[in-house]
Amino acid sequence: MCEELICRCEEVSRKEIEKAIDDGAVTVNEVKRFTRAGMGLCQGRTCRRLVERILSEKTGIPLSEIQPSTYRQPVRPVRSDLIQEHKNNKSEGGEMMNNWGRIITAMVTPMDANGNINYDKALEVAKYLIKEGSTALVINGTTGESPTVTQDEKLKLLSFIKKSVDVPIIAGVGTNSTAATIENAIAAEKIGLDGLLVVVPYYNKPNQDSLYEHFSEVAKAVKTPIMMYNVPGRTGVNMTAETSVALSKIPNIAALKEASGDLNQLATVVRDAEEGFLVYTGEDAQILPTLAVGGYGVVSVTAHVVCKYIKKMIESYLSGNICEAGKIHRKLIKITEVMFMTANPIPVKAALNLLGMDVGITRLPLSAPSQDVIDALKDSMSEIGLL
Repeated sequence: MCEELICRCEEVSRKEIEKAIDDGAVTVNEVKRFTRAGMGLCQGRTCRRLVERILSEKTGIPLSEIQPSTYRQPVRPVRSDLIQEHKNNKSEGGEMMNNWGRIITAMVTPMDANGNINYDKALEVAKYLIKEGSTALVINGTTGESPTVTQDEKLKLLSFIKKSVDVPIIAGVGTNSTAATIENAIAAEKIGLDGLLVVVPYYNKPNQDSLYEHFSEVAKAVKTPIMMYNVPGRTGVNMTAETSVALSKIPNIAALKEASGDLNQLATVVRDAEEGFLVYTGEDAQILPTLAVGGYGVVSVTAHVVCKYIKKMIESYLSGNICEAGKIHRKLIKITEVMFMTANPIPVKAALNLLGMDVGITRLPLSAPSQDVIDALKDSMSEIGLL
């Protein structure tokens, strides 16, 4: 055996642990984060004591003063080339955090009658959403018709909105090409945005190892916090909880938008992800259940029209008024269902038009809403007093 395997489950070597310490790891959790410690059958219980001892030997810190480890379900270690980046992040003021808040609205892209982007209307919509309670905005997401908006249009829209509002702006940059996603991320980062939304690659259906490599390569290329987006109904592949947890260890992967509809999968990520990693639901129908299992908030479509209700529901839950939160959740069931009765963003744009916002049409291949959609929207919006 070329290395001395020090754990009884024969998984991690002294050399590996010492290298992590030399590269900047200063706590047991950081050593476990950057090595295979905790990956074997002992799940870190033996490794923890060995790591504590080696930390004490290498740093001179008395064993009694070594910061204790917290147990985590074992996951894939971060690439060693990210250890120094993690150390740099700490030296610049602590772990990478974000201030996106709990209600992130995935904003529509207003168009005129000819399908051209109406930038002035986009700013009006952004300010309206902020006034209603949105704590951050996603620009150029699927709700913003990213598949049919050109790169030049995307960058112009991002720059225009970013310089005009005072909430965090998150740019949708994901594609099914890692190289193209990196190119988009770098271009968006130059504008000075607050986050990047990176969707699971669609159509080419990468496996879990490929997903890990995709997201880690994007993260390596930028410094802006990344929110991963798992939406198997659109992409054709589900990013498992185990893969999301592994990626949560990478310093600038800060959050997950989980839209699989699987509450247990979301809860597993909440339970096992790196400390400080935030899990948002991408399902408007699951905001309250997400909070109940420890999720942080929502990336919402329905917040375009019912943000005040969502805000009140979240505030009620967090203050312990579960009955009131449940009452609001039940009140929103019908309109939430209607908002997704056909492809998003057809219904939400129609709803905004009914409210007089005049956000225009959707670009083909998304056609105008049917009369059934319009009637259902009018009914559900009237029921809660919006019309």
